Amino acid sequence: MTGVERFDEDEVVLPRWIRRLARTDPDRPFLRDVSGARATLAEFDRDVQTWSDALRSCAVGRGSHVVTMLESSVPSFAAWMGIAWTGAVEVPINVDLFGRVLEHQLAVAQPRVMVIAARSLEHVVAAAADLTGLERIVVVGELPEVPASWRSRVVEVEEFLRTAAPADAAPWEGPARHDIASIMYTSGTTGPSKGVLMPWAQLHAAAHVTARMVARGPVPHKVLYVNGPPNHVQAKGAVAAMALVGGEVLLRHTFSTHNFWAEIAEHGVTDTSLVGAMAAFLMAQPGSPRDEETTLSNVLMAPLGPTAAEFSERFGVQAWSAYNMTEISVPTVLDDWEPGVEPSCGRLREGYPHYEARVVDEHDQEVAAGEVGELIVRTGVPWTLNAGYLDMPEATADAWRNGWFHTGDAFRQDENGYFHFVDRLKDTIRRRGENISSFEVEAEVTAHEGVAECAAIAVPSEFAEDEIKVVVVARDGQSPTATELVEFLATRVPRHMVPRYVEFVDALPKTPTLRVQKALLSRSVAAQDGVWDATASR
Repeated sequence: MTGVERFDEDEVVLPRWIRRLARTDPDRPFLRDVSGARATLAEFDRDVQTWSDALRSCAVGRGSHVVTMLESSVPSFAAWMGIAWTGAVEVPINVDLFGRVLEHQLAVAQPRVMVIAARSLEHVVAAAADLTGLERIVVVGELPEVPASWRSRVVEVEEFLRTAAPADAAPWEGPARHDIASIMYTSGTTGPSKGVLMPWAQLHAAAHVTARMVARGPVPHKVLYVNGPPNHVQAKGAVAAMALVGGEVLLRHTFSTHNFWAEIAEHGVTDTSLVGAMAAFLMAQPGSPRDEETTLSNVLMAPLGPTAAEFSERFGVQAWSAYNMTEISVPTVLDDWEPGVEPSCGRLREGYPHYEARVVDEHDQEVAAGEVGELIVRTGVPWTLNAGYLDMPEATADAWRNGWFHTGDAFRQDENGYFHFVDRLKDTIRRRGENISSFEVEAEVTAHEGVAECAAIAVPSEFAEDEIKVVVVARDGQSPTATELVEFLATRVPRHMVPRYVEFVDALPKTPTLRVQKALLSRSVAAQDGVWDATASR
């Protein structure tokens, strides 16, 4: 292929690029978080080196996995870069996970070291009993009571970093573009969550979309505001983008409607992303004559919902959109949208990494414009899409068929080349910014002694994302209540996985091979149809 951009290894591989920038522009502000922590490039790189030295003292190196369960902050990103400089791979896990979902993700990751928030320690100790290769748990925050059997392996982060010694090993130029930047868990379809192998080149390709948005802004000093945890590719891509384009990243672990505009003003934010229902939450707030006085210029909305035009006009910002997925990053971009034009996921992204996309039928034959099919994707540059799923060869082969990655999402492409998301072919649920495996929800519901079987499905939310509805068949002779089930689940799964709606039925519709036919399940959430609503019962 001719005309493909050639980036040197330092620019493609984020830890190497940051190290180069720390030498050439050491005093440039780079990261800050809403707690008040800040770091210039040089300060950040020094912290990265400290993490790297400390991890090497635990024999962390190439082939090792380091699990992180942290909130989004300057130190959490320094830990990630420090892991990379040892040659190991970070496996970021949702800080709120516990129970069987956490057990599964740890069992797949097989970490040598874990770096976790103090509030996660109790759940980690309970879930990590069978991890024979786990040498150390580094705890960030005030250390809680540690079980006696774990005390030799648990250490406070300050002590861990204080004892770091410079490595004796020969200087290393760092990871390469084909090396794995992170193993990112994403929701399963017919099974548990899968660990996506994301190369550094894929992260670099993803960062170019955000970098292009930020570069269009009118002011010279850019501040990109990220509302999301470090186990989401959005946050990692934002850091990579600002390393490329210049400016700072402002980190917040979770979205806050109450604090959003105050933090925009305090930090002079110029760009941000709003995913799912975030824009709707902000639009629901009372208007103010000062709404248009914000420093915000660009907002990437995914999806570009029905309130996008009002949002753009009310706050005086340019709205963008895109289609993104952990496995493939950002193949389509809508950067020319104007109010009054039908919202979409945009057209095929031009330039690097030279995406190709098709909408196809079940035999991978391209369908006509306007017809619905599955979106499949490939690129012209090696390592700019995922390298498969960790220890899941069958799932990898199923996704990578005929040389294309199959997204599992239904799309149509119009005659002007715009891609329109239709629905999920995959059995996943999107709620509160998280992709949720229906399989994992179902496994927890059926752990209740009164449940014979169940199906978890997505139903529309008033805030543009999904709500979880579980359709339950009780065991013979048992009569569990919806309240009882929800209270049971609240002790076993994170809040975003607890269903809002519960419906009891006599039987689930099934195929001749006994697979549940979820398409035949009622999406009704009406009380008159026998559906229990958690919000109505409060």
